Amino acid sequence: MRRWGTVLGCWCAASLSLATAQQVEFPLEFYSFAEIAQRMSVDGRRIECARDLRQRLALIHLKPRSWQQTRELLEKVLDVRFRKISDAANRWIVERDPEVARSERQRRERLANYLDKEAFTELRLMQIFLDKTIPPEKALEMAQALDPEFAVPEEHRKAMLQLVELMRELPLESALRSWRAHKRLQQRFLNAMRSDNAELALTEQSLAELGFSAAELQWAEQVAQSKDEKWQLLMGSSESESPAQRKAQALFSLGMFAEGYLSAYSANTLLLRLQPPLRALEAIEQGVVARVYDLALPPELAAWLRNDVNGDQIPLNATDPVPTRLLATARWSQLGYDYYLNIQPLDRERTEENTFSYSPKLSKSLALSPESAQKTFQRFDPELAQAYQAAYERHKQLLDDPLMRAPLEGSARTLTRALYEWAQKRGAELVAEVYPEPFGGQGKTLAEWLERSDVPYLLERHEAVWVLRHWAAFVQRVPDLPLTALRDLLRSKGDYDDWRAFYRAITPEQARWLLAAGYAHPPEVTRLSHHEVYPTISEFGKAWLITMVLEQLPPALRNQLWAYTDEQKPLTVALATLPPNARAQLTQILSQWRAALGISESFLSEDPAALVERLALYRTGTWWMFYLPDPSDPTPFSVNKSLVFSLAPCPLPRKDDTPPEVLLHRR
Repeated sequence: MRRWGTVLGCWCAASLSLATAQQVEFPLEFYSFAEIAQRMSVDGRRIECARDLRQRLALIHLKPRSWQQTRELLEKVLDVRFRKISDAANRWIVERDPEVARSERQRRERLANYLDKEAFTELRLMQIFLDKTIPPEKALEMAQALDPEFAVPEEHRKAMLQLVELMRELPLESALRSWRAHKRLQQRFLNAMRSDNAELALTEQSLAELGFSAAELQWAEQVAQSKDEKWQLLMGSSESESPAQRKAQALFSLGMFAEGYLSAYSANTLLLRLQPPLRALEAIEQGVVARVYDLALPPELAAWLRNDVNGDQIPLNATDPVPTRLLATARWSQLGYDYYLNIQPLDRERTEENTFSYSPKLSKSLALSPESAQKTFQRFDPELAQAYQAAYERHKQLLDDPLMRAPLEGSARTLTRALYEWAQKRGAELVAEVYPEPFGGQGKTLAEWLERSDVPYLLERHEAVWVLRHWAAFVQRVPDLPLTALRDLLRSKGDYDDWRAFYRAITPEQARWLLAAGYAHPPEVTRLSHHEVYPTISEFGKAWLITMVLEQLPPALRNQLWAYTDEQKPLTVALATLPPNARAQLTQILSQWRAALGISESFLSEDPAALVERLALYRTGTWWMFYLPDPSDPTPFSVNKSLVFSLAPCPLPRKDDTPPEVLLHRR
């Protein structure tokens, strides 16, 4: 009997404990992961947030639930885990699920390997189209097998076959050898456009004297007189032009095609010679990577890279390899899922009469709309593609739910904001990790937003909770974007104290990611009117750098710069006047940020410490600049002398976002 009494007492105590356990609730809000940890710290638990998650955001609305139920739900939909790190103190930590982190790393590696191979696809496609031994129909089939995105709709098939035939009739080999002549003709056209005199391209110097081969001139003559409709694809409608003008137009178009071929060919040639190689994985995991290489190149390739048309730098009859310093840049765009690779010589001389220049470039864009993502995933990760397809089928069924078809107010500019306003109006429970999105989405219902999205967001339903999962999170989670600090700043007036708090809340690396992540707007955590706008994410990165300098200035000078509005005369502060420790910190940041800033070759080749000694902070009107003043230059401002150009820091939100080119045009 005593034993049963003990069991009954334990059972009652356990029941009482369960009854009095504190439930967890999340009112509708954009929560930082640190705030999630704080709300989960109940019943004596102390939950910390892993350092790499502290700046992450999630949109959450959850009604009261037990701690265990809430934990399991958040772990499942946010790919995190709550791990106990001390039994005695009941301490926990919320961190990224290590199995998810491992899987995402593998997916990035597979994607990067695919992109590295795709770098050579563009040239191979052109070679297939140019190969006269391959029938045009077969060429289209081979092109689609090589690149599944190369799919020609039936209504455009005839025009595409004509384009293949046209390419094969171009005197391409002659054009590649005569690249200097084509450069000269391009310059003539540029001069003609500047003077609004189309005849200038023909009368100032005859076509033959520009250096074209006899084969090219004969081909251009035939095209100028031909009535074959396929040449309209090359020439456009130009019946009113004279035969001489049509001949020049044909040569101009031939030269543009040859330049495109040379760009792809040289990029592939140079990529094989870059040591250490430049890999897509570096770009994905750093946003942008820039590296300088010293190579000895064949003289013709070196001359083309330098745009040395007249042999001013490399003799026309040179045969020895030419030492060449190259800047190779690889960039991954988080928002458009684009990979760009660009190679340019650092010792190229730019002149007014030598403006046409092409750099070796390669690019690849991934189609990741909800409908197309499965085919894209299939190319580098079949397992991911299979899982996505199953989730996509469930997603399409959920789109038919009456709540998904319920009308929206239409004030949101991003899907995440539309989701917030929908949950606010409908009282729906939801969880969605927040990522930067493009502005300008549309839809009268959430279903329409999701159907028209270019982002692989798929719906899930976990009991009563709606979940929006990003199926490209394996790349979206790479940048350590300071979304929490951005949220806090965007909800402020944008006074200087608010920018100071933003500056102090994030690290230099997090600020660099704002620049490297690509063109995007910050999360829409507040509702804006139609006439209001926030700067893009990259502007916040530049603002952090400017605020760093402002923090080193005497308060009176800082206040004067903040309030300065004179558009005619800039207020200038030489960076050489900053304290030594501030100059050292700025030197280190500029060294680490070079590629992300996207600055010109002249800045990239200069020692950062020497650059800091020469730079000045300019404040003019509503603009901030890091600028290289030149007393001998009468021009007030030049883009080439500006290292950083930004509207921010500034009051928020803005109502007039004047682009820099408008200001420069006024100058």
